[in-house]
Amino acid sequence: MVKLFCAIVGEAGSAFEVKIDDAESVSALKEVIAGKLKYTGRADKLQLFLAKKDGGAGAWLTEKDVKEGVSDSDTSDLELLDVAGAPLNLVGLSVEDVRFQVTKEDVKAGKVPVHVLVVVPEQEQQLPVESVRDSAMFREASSFRKLRRDVVEIKEALASLPHKQSKSYSDAALGQIQYARLERSGLIIDAAPIENAEPFWTEKIQDQAKRIKDEAVFDAFITPYFSSVLCSCGMVFVNSERYQWLSQSPLVTKD
Repeated sequence: MVKLFCAIVGEAGSAFEVKIDDAESVSALKEVIAGKLKYTGRADKLQLFLAKKDGGAGAWLTEKDVKEGVSDSDTSDLELLDVAGAPLNLVGLSVEDVRFQVTKEDVKAGKVPVHVLVVVPEQEQQLPVESVRDSAMFREASSFRKLRRDVVEIKEALASLPHKQSKSYSDAALGQIQYARLERSGLIIDAAPIENAEPFWTEKIQDQAKRIKDEAVFDAFITPYFSSVLCSCGMVFVNSERYQWLSQSPLVTKD
């Protein structure tokens, strides 16, 4: 028998244990997990991921990661266990694969491994009301965690690029200057609103934006909104090597 620690994607702190023979199949593991969760939907609709980073070649995720929360985006580099008949001992979940000598230090640091991430289909989710509410709270919290990770990546990218010749203006101030120039040239176009369409920039988003003081954090915050507009209009940014987080075109020159 192999002891596997599992966690539900979208629910912080949801680690739980199941026991199963490692010669059993991925399909059998789904049945065991469904029973543990008291899930009333079809077990075969559960998605299971091997909770090892880098597509199964890296380290196990830990209970600390799970307590902080794991979102759908965090499964992008994990291996999907999608072959129903595959034996667990052939997909990285054998007794030897998961063997780990837990120390007091590991427990204190929350470094005890988690082996399987479970995605419960949203349309079939039969978890208690409290779990659904907690999941909604988690999604909002996880978006901020992703924002912080994006900020770090942006700062690292900016550090490797040439800085502005003049440090007398912030990027925001330069943006306002350029906006005024475009407005004077008649290049700012107001598009007619689409009736009943979802707002691009709501009052709630504006309130959140106003509370952000750090410029790099603000850049990361507005990235998905600008990317969405560029994509919907079939547009890309040009000559913007400092802003790798926006859709880019090839370098445009005077020639």
